[in-house]
Amino acid sequence: MQVYLDDVPLDAAASTLGDALRVGREQAESRGRIIVDARADGTPIPDDHLASPETATREPYADEIRLFSEAPRALVRAALTDAAQALLEVKTMQSEAAASLQQGRTEEAISELGGALRVWEQVKSAVEQGGMILNEPLDERPSMAGLIDGLRDRLVGLQSALEQRDWAGVSDELAYELGDHADAWRSALLAIAQDLD
Repeated sequence: MQVYLDDVPLDAAASTLGDALRVGREQAESRGRIIVDARADGTPIPDDHLASPETATREPYADEIRLFSEAPRALVRAALTDAAQALLEVKTMQSEAAASLQQGRTEEAISELGGALRVWEQVKSAVEQGGMILNEPLDERPSMAGLIDGLRDRLVGLQSALEQRDWAGVSDELAYELGDHADAWRSALLAIAQDLD
C-alpha cells in the first residue's frame, strides 16, 4: 500500500491503516506538522477507523493512503478565527432568544438559547484544543484574562434565572451581559489568532 504525505510518496512499507498512520505521523512530526486529513483510495477514512486503526484489519487497507498535514499554528489560527466568526452568530442567536422571551415565546427562546450554548461550548473547546495542539494554554494569554471565569459566571447567572423562570432576567442576560461577553471573546480570539501569524 502506497502512503502519501501532502501528495509526496513516503518510502515506507505499510499494509495496515495503523502502519500508514504511524509512518505518516512520524514524517509529519519530523517536519513540525500534524495530520489533519486522511483518505483511502480517495475516500475520507471513517473517524472510528482513525480513532482505533487496529480495528480496521483488512490488509492491505487500501491501494493508497493519502495524508494531509498542516502547521499547528496555522491550524489553531484558523480554528480561532472560525470560533470568533461563530461568536457573531451567537450574538444573533442570543438576541433572537431575548426577543422571543420578551414576546412570550418561551419554547422558541429556549431552543434558540440551546443553539447559542452549543456554539459557546465549541468556542471554548477551540481554545482548549488549540492550547493542547500548541502545548501552550491559550486561556492563560493576557487577552483571555478573566474571560473564561466571566463566561462561567454569566452562565451560572443565566441558569439561576432560568431555574427561577425569571424571563426578564434571562432576556437581559442574553441581550446585554452575554452579548458583551461574546464581543470580548471575539476580540480576544482574533488577537490570539493574529499573534499566531
